[in-house]
Amino acid sequence: GLQYYKMYNLKVYRAIIFNTSGPGKKGDVFSDFCKQYVFNKTVKNRKIIYTGDLNKYRDFLHVKDLVVGLRLIMNKGKAGEDYNLCSSKYFKVSEIIKLMSKKKKFNIITKRKKTLIRKFDEKYIFGSNKKIKKIGWKLKFNQSDIFNDICEFYEKNKK
Repeated sequence: GLQYYKMYNLKVYRAIIFNTSGPGKKGDVFSDFCKQYVFNKTVKNRKIIYTGDLNKYRDFLHVKDLVVGLRLIMNKGKAGEDYNLCSSKYFKVSEIIKLMSKKKKFNIITKRKKTLIRKFDEKYIFGSNKKIKKIGWKLKFNQSDIFNDICEFYEKNKK
């Protein structure tokens, strides 16, 4: 994108999108955990959640904040510039389990599964949203909102 901006003077706006999740997303840690949370059976007041490595840190963004950010970049961004779309907050993956524990009155038991551990995975993925805030973007949703919205999606779509 930057090359085409420089070579052909095309109006190219670049968004660097960090971990984004929300209702309907599949194949990320929030979605996978929420799906298990909704669909796994509760046995003796306990629910088992299968996990990979819970000691990773991510910068999670709600898809609704992402969409607002992308529109803002198109409307108010500067051509040729790049903008990070992220929360600018470290969030340990294990915190998702804590969100589960707060929501219901059953115990969450985690079981680490080898097939869910990524061989090559960064410990930290984190960004700064200072630049996009300068053009008016504001973060409206947090990780708890992501969790609640995804769980609500799965509850509505139970089969």
